[in-house]
Amino acid sequence: MIRRRVLIVEDNQDTGEMYRMLIELSGHEALVAQNGALGLELLKSARPDIALVDIGLPGMDGYEIARRFRAEPDSDRVFLVALTGYGSSTDRDRCRQAGFDLHMLKPVDPQALQSLLDGRP
Repeated sequence: MIRRRVLIVEDNQDTGEMYRMLIELSGHEALVAQNGALGLELLKSARPDIALVDIGLPGMDGYEIARRFRAEPDSDRVFLVALTGYGSSTDRDRCRQAGFDLHMLKPVDPQALQSLLDGRP
């Protein structure tokens, strides 16, 4: 198993903690940011392999985080995952245009999360 570093950007503390526990129980490292500014900073400094980013963050939303981060050098080293309750084709297109690699509907299925961690998104 490859141990991955996963950044979770989620303003709901309980949800962020649930994702953190699932990730750590799978043997991976998890970091949690509860707002967009901290999330963007950790994307740049913590060098995660995967970032799970809530779209509906107050202030700087997930789209803005993705756009700003993708403007950085070497940003393609991070697999960006949009977490959202909206799943229309328009929502998926908007995520792709912002720079996300994957769109996942909330609540995230634990098996889908495990597949992502195992390298099978």
